[in-house]
Amino acid sequence: MHRIITFLTLCFLNTSCEKSKVEIEDVPDPINGVSEYLVDKTVTSFYIHGKLDSVVSMFKYNPNGSIIEKDLIIYPENLNSEVMPFITQGSQKLFCDLKRRVFKSQSDNNTTLYDYDEKDRLNRIISINKKYSFSDTTTFKYYAAGENNWGGVSYQTKSPNYSLNPDGTKTVYLGSLYKTYYYSDQGVKLKSWTTLPYNYGKISEYPLVKYHYTTPSGSLRTEGFVHIINEKGLITKTTHHYLGGISEQSFYYKKR
Repeated sequence: MHRIITFLTLCFLNTSCEKSKVEIEDVPDPINGVSEYLVDKTVTSFYIHGKLDSVVSMFKYNPNGSIIEKDLIIYPENLNSEVMPFITQGSQKLFCDLKRRVFKSQSDNNTTLYDYDEKDRLNRIISINKKYSFSDTTTFKYYAAGENNWGGVSYQTKSPNYSLNPDGTKTVYLGSLYKTYYYSDQGVKLKSWTTLPYNYGKISEYPLVKYHYTTPSGSLRTEGFVHIINEKGLITKTTHHYLGGISEQSFYYKKR
């Protein structure tokens, strides 16, 4: 599954910043818009085998505020086409509607279909594996503030819970469904987010503070995020607490 599912609120792409071969010159993302503050740099610190390591990521943007990704090519004339990709990036092809929502992606032997609800949020993802002739469906359910035993907004994803063996057969785990719940801080509204030439629907307006999920064995596991916010309302550091470790990510911004 594409990683947009997990961190719609916090995911800043860790890519090199070569200039796109073609830049789209119309308005930026028509669903999410562009933040007044753009992430200029992130520093991610984590422990590997007991040793502290850090990764520095720098970001560049085109004139309309969309982040520039390596090897990404935009074909404006293909927007809303069913057969010609709007975006190519290496072997991946993205097909987008007039809102620039990705409705289909293709890469090697895999095709993924996306649909959205009336609020432009991801509703369902269907992953089709042509090599082994099977498909999986991930569904989304959204909760308003105060629902789902949580004061802020939250949402749930459900997807098949199995591993794929080398011969194409599946090992299905206990419960057969992999459930993940994501919880956001209703009291803090995001002041910065990543804008791309395409989108996967409406991103959350609030930062992720925790999520919990079922493991292959059926047990429940929780990971949490603690944010430091400056006087402008921008997240300057996020600490990620997970089983067996901690990572920190610092954010540095520039104003558009």
